[in-house]
Parts: sequence; C-alpha cells; structure tokens
Amino acid sequence: MALAMLVYSGSSAQRYLTEVFTDVEVQSDVIYGVNATVLAYPQLGQAIPQPLAMDLYTPSGDTETNRPVILYFHTGNFLPTPQNGSPSGTKTDLNVVEMCSRLARMGYVVASCDYRLGWNPVATTQEERVNSLINAAYRGVQDCRTAIRYFRKLEAENANPYGIDPTRICVWGQGTGGYIAFAAATINQYSDIAIPKFTREIEVPVGSGNFITVPMVIEEINGDIFGTSVGINPMDGDTLCYPNHVGYSSDFNVMVNMGGACGDSSWVTSNDVPMISFHAPSDPFAPYGIGTVIVPGFNLPVVEVSGSYHVQQLAGMFGLNMPFALADGEGDVYTAQANTYNNGYYGLYPLNRPAGSEADSAPWEWWNSDNANNANGLLTNPDMSMEKGMAYLDTIQGYSAPRIMCAMNLAGSPCELIAGCTAMEACNYNPEADVDDASCIFPGEPCDDGDPNTIGEFYNTACECVAPIEGCTVMMACNYNADANTDDGSCYFPGDFCDDGDPNTTGEVWDMNCECSPTAVAGCMDMAACNYDMNATVDNGTCAFPADPCDDGDPNTTGEIYDANCECSAVAVAGCMAPTACNYNVEATVEDGSCYFVGDACDDGDANTSNDVYNANCECEGVVSVEEVESAFLVYPNPSEGLFTISNLDGTSIQLIEIFDITGKRVMSLNPYTSTVMVDITSMAKGIYTVKAQGANAIQTIRIQRM
Repeated sequence: MALAMLVYSGSSAQRYLTEVFTDVEVQSDVIYGVNATVLAYPQLGQAIPQPLAMDLYTPSGDTETNRPVILYFHTGNFLPTPQNGSPSGTKTDLNVVEMCSRLARMGYVVASCDYRLGWNPVATTQEERVNSLINAAYRGVQDCRTAIRYFRKLEAENANPYGIDPTRICVWGQGTGGYIAFAAATINQYSDIAIPKFTREIEVPVGSGNFITVPMVIEEINGDIFGTSVGINPMDGDTLCYPNHVGYSSDFNVMVNMGGACGDSSWVTSNDVPMISFHAPSDPFAPYGIGTVIVPGFNLPVVEVSGSYHVQQLAGMFGLNMPFALADGEGDVYTAQANTYNNGYYGLYPLNRPAGSEADSAPWEWWNSDNANNANGLLTNPDMSMEKGMAYLDTIQGYSAPRIMCAMNLAGSPCELIAGCTAMEACNYNPEADVDDASCIFPGEPCDDGDPNTIGEFYNTACECVAPIEGCTVMMACNYNADANTDDGSCYFPGDFCDDGDPNTTGEVWDMNCECSPTAVAGCMDMAACNYDMNATVDNGTCAFPADPCDDGDPNTTGEIYDANCECSAVAVAGCMAPTACNYNVEATVEDGSCYFVGDACDDGDANTSNDVYNANCECEGVVSVEEVESAFLVYPNPSEGLFTISNLDGTSIQLIEIFDITGKRVMSLNPYTSTVMVDITSMAKGIYTVKAQGANAIQTIRIQRM
C-alpha cells in the first residue's frame, strides 16, 4: 500500500490538526513518580525504588494555558538497550524525538515517558515467560496512570506550570509501549487481570503434592491496577509498589497504538476510550489479529493476545470509535488509504509491507549506524532510513490528528460537539446540544424574577419565574386552590374530620361532595378485613383479620381465631407456620414463634464441639474445636466483586466456613469438606465481611471486601 504522504485535505494551519509552531522546548528527565523496579533483582535480591522520568516537549512561544496532553511510551521489549537486542528502546530514540516534536509543534504538551523494565523472555518454561511478561505490563500500566495523575496533581496543587487541560489526555504507545497503551485503555478492574490465562499452579505447602491455582498478579503483592496502593511480597517483606499521587483520576480520553497488542480480548468493553491503531499486518512478533506473542531473536512463544485488527473489530462492536465517524467523512487522503484496507473499522490504519519486508514491523523507526544493535535492526528493517521513517510518521501524524481532536472534542475538530442542556424536560433544553454541560434548569428550581418585593421565586411547570402563592395544590382536595403554586399543607379530603358548627352533632367528616356531614358512620373501612363495613365513613379501629383472636360465644372453647373464611374457629393449633422452617407444623393455625431454620444456632449436647447449628437436614451439629492461627488459609482475590476462593494451605478439608457482616451477624454458613472452595456473596451488599474458616487443624479469621 502506498503511503499517504500528502497534507490533510483542504486544511490550512490549524492548531492540533497541523504544525502551527516552529520551535519546541524540551525539558529532560522530569521526575513524575517513584516506584519499585525488579530489573536488578537477580543481582540485589530485592526490588529497589526507581525514579520515573519523562522528557517534556512544549511549543515555543505558545500563550495558550489550557493545552491537551499526550503521553508517549517508547518501545523496547521491557528490557534496557542494548541488552534488549534492539536498536530502539529509550525515550530519546530518533523517531520518538521526531514524533514528540511534531505533536508539540501542533500545540500539544507532550511527555516522552520512561517506565519500569524487567522480565525474563528466555525463561525455560512458557508459564514463567507469561508470568514475568504480564507482571512487566502491569507495572507499565501503573506507571502510565501515575504519569496521568502527575499532571492532574500539578494542575490542582502547583499552579499548572505546564499549562495543561487536565480533562484532555491522550496515551500513545509504540511497540512495547503499545502494549502498555492498550492495557491502560482496557483494564478497568483487577478481575480483568485475574483471568485463567494469567494464573499458575503453586504447591502449598512445598513438597505436599497439593497444588492450587493463583493469579500471576496479586493486588496485595503488586499494588492495585492504578499504582495507588502499597504492594508487599509476604515471603520477604519486599515492597513492590509505592503509591504516587493518590486521590487523582487516572482516566484519559483516547489511545494511539503503533504496533502493540492487547493482552486479552475480554479486556475490551463498552466502557473503554476510543482507539487509533497503526499496525503492519505481517508483523511476525505482535499479531495483527489473534495470535501468540513471539520473543524477537529467540522465537520463543509467550502468550496469545489480540492485535490491532481484532481490537478494532471489538471497538466497532461496542461503538467505541464512533467519535471518528465524522473524521472519516472529511475525505482526506490518509482516511482514504486506511479505509481501502481496514474493512471499515474506524481508527485502524494497516501499514501493509511489500514482499521481502514482511518482518518489518516498525517501518517508522530509524537509528544511527553506530548503534550497538544496528545489525539486529537491519535484519527486519533492511531499508531503514530517516527518509523512510519520516514518511511513515507523516502518515501516522496525518491520520491520527483529526481523530485525536474528535476524541477530545477540541475546538475546530471535524466532529466538534456542541455543549448545552440535553434534558428534554428542562426549561433551557437545547435540541442542538451534543454534550450536556450541567446547565439544565428544571421546574421547581429557585430563580429571581427581578422584583425586589418578591422572595422565594421558582420556575413553575411552564418554566416561568414566579413568586410563591400558598394554598392547597392537590386537585382532589376539597379546598384545591387553582391559583396556588406552593402547597401549604392545608388540603383536606372526603373522609377527613370536620366541624359543622352544630354543638348537637359529633364525628362529622367531609363527605364525597366536600360537605361537612354529621352523619358519620363508624366502622372498619379496610376491605381486606373480616368485618369490613362498606357504609362506614370513619374507621374506628375495630378491623379484624384472619388469625386475629375472636370469641365464638361458647364458654367451653378457648383460643378461638378467625379462619381463612373469617369464621371464628375454636380449633386453633399453636405451632410454627413457616414452610421453610425445620419444625414447620402443617396443622398449625396460630404462629407461636417457635420456628427455627437451617443455620440457626443450637446445642448438640457435645461439649467437644462449638458453633453448633442446624444443618441442611435440620440436624443440630457442631465442629470440633481447634486452635485459631493467622495463616492457615488463603483467600483470593481480595477485594473481589463477590466471588472468591478459600484454600486450606495444609491440604486437608475445610470443615466449616462462616461469613459475618460488619455488625457481627452471621450471613452465610457452609460445610464444604474440600480443601479448596469457591464462595459466592455476589447477592450480598458491598462492604467489609469477616470470614471464619475451620479445618481439622486450625481456625482462621480473615477480613474480606465485597466491591
């Protein structure tokens, strides 16, 4: 496919769409956070704190103080160069500097971000390669989100020194950085990471032959998906995650990927941001569709992922890239070229490579000939040159520019949205508004009619600003006031008590004609009662219902009640009337409060047992008391959305599981008699619960969080 090396169709110089500045200022090695790196773990035996640095690009001479931000993450295979065997892998790669400079000349604030490195691409087992890679990607996502929060914190607390708009942020990833960008755009909760392909089997305890399945990434150890919680390895106390800029949002508006892939298709949901992807379909290392990641140079398989094409299919299914629809209608040469090959998926630009260059997965890269890995780079990019790389960057810049503008709703974009009130029931509804700006005004809200003699004005149902007129506003009331717009609580209705002024009458009520009538009839006015009186106009509290006590007039009977036919029956039988109770009495006609149920406490008479309850067979049984210890059981994930697993670390059966809410009330009791059991509390309210697990050798109490 020929490159689209033309200027954006019909455009003159326009900020964010073309380069409108001549020079760029670069501030190097700005520290945006500190976190633990495992890169030197084999030598030091521990993770150590690493300053996280970025190079900051801004347009020279710019007076704008509310500028969108682009965070650029370079490639490098999660290893330092030259050890990664690639001529690229730093925030100062030649193509990275060029792309960041172009974006800054377009008016953006651009940060070329370093991130933590370290994984084992040549591990002897595929499981270990997957484990080290997903942990590396997880750290990259934490660092990406830390950088986002860094800018928001500066804007909020440090007078916004870089003049950024904290509501408009783009994450841009190249190669390995594309994996980070995809993951940051799609991992919305910890459960996204704890899926079967990213779990492994461990032996607990070692040498026991008892294996359990655990996630490769555990929040308590690695920190949360945002990098805002402490992560500590319980085996040696090593800190693996330090929180940065807690309290600020990690959200962003749009993602750009150059040659990366998404860890799993399940990560892509309707909650994700719009995505722009550039990818060589013949890429042998990062699949274009669904395929396995291959370690360059060693050709070792790692894990199945979803490449740009498959992700853009899913994005189309969820409508994520609809903001690009209007950009597609602009008729520019970049869009035309992309749409020739992208099967109509908004935001996807396939970079088809010619025969003989199929392995060239990053044609936008170039480097100097004295690069330590020059020979390795030429194996896949034999015609590498600055001219070639710049031509590809022209296409990437031209195709992404209007789409980023659309996703951020920047002024002058092909799909700029109109802000206004979008609620049709509002007084100031704007039918032309695309985005609600929280300006809606509704009937009942306060206003000012400009008259200094009135107070308490409000919008009426006709959206007029009126002063309050008090009275009864209920149309069914006897004293309804059609002029009133503020109810004063004075309404009275047929059946309400009244006084007709005649000292010789009592019990008067308003009749159906709203006349105060002295002909009140006292009686039961509840139609469900046995003694309902259809003529009653005043309820005298005498209503009687089935199961209420009564007197059949027979001195030889006692305990009579009204039966289902409202007959006063002397054959009352006291007992438990709950069908689900263990002691349900089908013949009982009077509930005596004696019901007991499965899970209720009881006493089995055995002094060696505790926590006696009625089991599923309504038999009273307990468990043999054992000593409570601190680490006999493993509960994960914690927090969870209601599904978690409990494993007995000594491999013996779990005899009893009890769950108590924050008030101490037991809300669940199980007798699994297996060493590992999945517990479901999704039907329970979100909050903190206490799990008490008991096996043959130990008891442990564990606090869990239902999210």
